[in-house]
Amino acid sequence: MGSVTVSAGRRIRDALCTLGVAVACSLVPLMCATSEVPDVEVRSLPWRTHGGRLSATRPTGQGFRCRWDGLRRIDVALVALAPGREAELELVLRAGGPQGALLRRARVRPGPLEGQGAFVTFEFDPLADSRGRRFWFELTPIERDQPSPYSAWVRFHGQPGHDCAWGDRILTGPVIEGPLVDLEKVWSQQDPGNVPHPHLRAVAVAADHLDGALGATRLELWEEGASGAPLRAVELGAEHEVHGGWAFFSFPPIADSRWKRYRFRFSLHEGARLVGLEQGLSLKTFHGGELPDSPLAGISLGGVPHADRDLVFRAWSAPSADDLTALIVERAGWKLVACAIAWTLAMGLVLRLLLARRARGAAPPTAGS
Repeated sequence: MGSVTVSAGRRIRDALCTLGVAVACSLVPLMCATSEVPDVEVRSLPWRTHGGRLSATRPTGQGFRCRWDGLRRIDVALVALAPGREAELELVLRAGGPQGALLRRARVRPGPLEGQGAFVTFEFDPLADSRGRRFWFELTPIERDQPSPYSAWVRFHGQPGHDCAWGDRILTGPVIEGPLVDLEKVWSQQDPGNVPHPHLRAVAVAADHLDGALGATRLELWEEGASGAPLRAVELGAEHEVHGGWAFFSFPPIADSRWKRYRFRFSLHEGARLVGLEQGLSLKTFHGGELPDSPLAGISLGGVPHADRDLVFRAWSAPSADDLTALIVERAGWKLVACAIAWTLAMGLVLRLLLARRARGAAPPTAGS
């Protein structure tokens, strides 16, 4: 049979070609993954709670710190509470905090926003020196003579516990009491009603209309079977104005809340309307602690900060190649090096085998036995 001989020069050329292709292939997914990366991004899937119709008198805002220069765009997750209606919104960007110096304005007409809504983009002239600086933006409806059809999605810090859906009826006070449970799961016998996690730290209630300027709205909590003073009591401030959204009652965490049962009492101002099911109020519970070393500063309601929750949003800057490389190294570290080496070796082996097979098929046979 014939045998194949390959010159040393060709072997070297094939090896270099294999290495080059392997390295190029390893860089393609890396370049695609970092072609556009948000500077700051609040992720919350699924979107669970929104704050109610945006208010022109008490605007909803959010604080954050930029990682890079060139802040140029902010996307905010919104939902339409009045399908078929459209209105214009304005985003105002300030330096530092809700009362900081005005830097940029951007106006958008979001459109119908079907279903659960979508991210709405506000673009403005880039801020060349945004790296490391703290900013605050506020959303304000332009039309002040009628309620805004839009609401902003909110992520509360912590792990969700009971997660009752938005109800189908209005419940009024002056007092509403009941067990702190996920009504749908309890009545379908999926859950006995115990709080599922430790460090209970907040309760969100579905509200058709709450206005702190009209009077106090107070939540009190007791362990089931307990009497006397409440275990926790919290009152919403005058900056809260909730129309068709979730109202958050935040309090110091209850460390040993897991597997326990609680009952609540809401004391409402005149005209307040909450939302629930036939069995009672629509409630959600949240557990855990604050976010450590976060670029997020929390939301603001009418200029009053609340650091325990954030809007669902993305901020976009203009990172350089060095910025993106530093981000990759920060997030992946030595794992990235190991993956790159493994990828290069694997691609090199595959291509080397293919080239060797091609060489055997293309080279003329030499004389032999």
